[in-house]
Amino acid sequence: MLKAAMIFGNHMTLQREKTIKIWGTSDADADISIQLSDVRQPVLVKSSETGDWMALLPPHTAAEGLTLTILSGEEKLIFTDVRVGEVWLAGGQSNMEYMLAFDAERETVLKDCRKEITFFDYPKVSYEGELEQLDYSRFGIWRTCTPQNLPYYSAVGYYFAVQIQEKLKVPVGIIGCNWGGTPSCAWVKKEDLPGTKGECWLREFEKGLKKLDVETYQKTFHMNPGNDHTNPFEENIQKQTQCRMFYPGLTRKEQLQMLEMMQQYMGEAFTAEITGPWSEKAPGALYENMLTKTAPYSIRGIIFYQGESDDIHAEAYKDMLNLLITSWRKLWGEELPFLMVQLAPFGEWLTSTGTAYPVLRKAQDDAAKELTDVYLCSSSDSGMEFDIHPKQKRPIGERLALLAENHVYQEAVLADPPEAVSCKRRGEKIIISFRNGQGLRIDGEKLEALEVWDEKEHPATIERAEIEGESLILTGNFPAKAVVSLAWKPYYKVNLYNRAKNPAKPFKMTVE
Repeated sequence: MLKAAMIFGNHMTLQREKTIKIWGTSDADADISIQLSDVRQPVLVKSSETGDWMALLPPHTAAEGLTLTILSGEEKLIFTDVRVGEVWLAGGQSNMEYMLAFDAERETVLKDCRKEITFFDYPKVSYEGELEQLDYSRFGIWRTCTPQNLPYYSAVGYYFAVQIQEKLKVPVGIIGCNWGGTPSCAWVKKEDLPGTKGECWLREFEKGLKKLDVETYQKTFHMNPGNDHTNPFEENIQKQTQCRMFYPGLTRKEQLQMLEMMQQYMGEAFTAEITGPWSEKAPGALYENMLTKTAPYSIRGIIFYQGESDDIHAEAYKDMLNLLITSWRKLWGEELPFLMVQLAPFGEWLTSTGTAYPVLRKAQDDAAKELTDVYLCSSSDSGMEFDIHPKQKRPIGERLALLAENHVYQEAVLADPPEAVSCKRRGEKIIISFRNGQGLRIDGEKLEALEVWDEKEHPATIERAEIEGESLILTGNFPAKAVVSLAWKPYYKVNLYNRAKNPAKPFKMTVE
């Protein structure tokens, strides 16, 4: 039977000005014809002995209202309302998945029906065969911007798409491939972990399996409603509680009350969770069952927001990021631009804490500096002390779009956040110089989140902070050997911006 991969459907957006890859299955050794309605000649291919086929359509300029027809003998597939424009993959965990239904601006944004933007969300599938076991009809489809569809959109992805579309005036498609609470090890090939610092994830997983009754685990897996990810807005107590946790969120008091109830109900199982073979957290699970199903769909690049769930192995995160970015690019067969969100300020939420976040943020910063075409978006002003899910996603989406405008589409715009490059003493003052510091300013009467320490980590008093060009001038009684840090702790709020309204990235530097 003739089939196209799930990612192809009505309302899809194809990548302009690149070879368009279309693939699927059919009878063995079948002749397949693939044609866009405004192209005179179809592309002809033959399926393999196993029935797999792939067609390479020539690059196409931006377009709307097309039809894609796939023929094999008497069988025919027709996809309508096909667009050609810019396509980006939105990867990561819950802060990328975070839906417009929960966004702080949802009341107005959900009425903003932009016909030029479409969105595809790959179903949350963590093991082979799960796709056929549950009703995933709400996912795996291309959604247009309607009041009924917009609640499903990634908020970060949507704000990113809006700004790109307004700038380039072409259709924009976002492919969501993300899952809340997932560590980086789930998004790489399991076989690539040995020999890296990320091997700790694999050892931990294998150790847990030895304690698990796998047969009972698999029999009872879908008895737990928490393992059903087919309807995020289902009207039951558990799903409604989850929605309430996303927006407006729980106070710290409410979180502690919930934890106490869960402890009483679950007992030792509450703190003794084992990652099973069907878990979305299992090494390689989402790489194999989600990411490889979207590749090699032609895209312009990747926007990525992940890292919160790597806190337990923060020391391995830099290696994991390098492995993840490299393996994703290898899967697509090209050096795709990778636009990454640095973790937002955060204190505590349920059982999670931001204790390891300074290490995770540095790993993200290092990856952006060391790998080609990897760029970092600062979220230094966008966090919440007692919620891991900031509700204001517009600034993040728009800052990612700025990075794309400058580094991908070659627009002459200031896109990167202020980055400290030197910290020197000038008499009684400390001079911190910034890259991307054009229009450097302090938003408010007092500079926040900046600290000066002596070598024994005793704090020094900053009497005054002033801007001089692209530098920050600190006046105070500073020790002979001083260290300056900005936002080098779990929660903070940076109010040092450049003219693009980008907040400065965290840093920690010894004064020269």
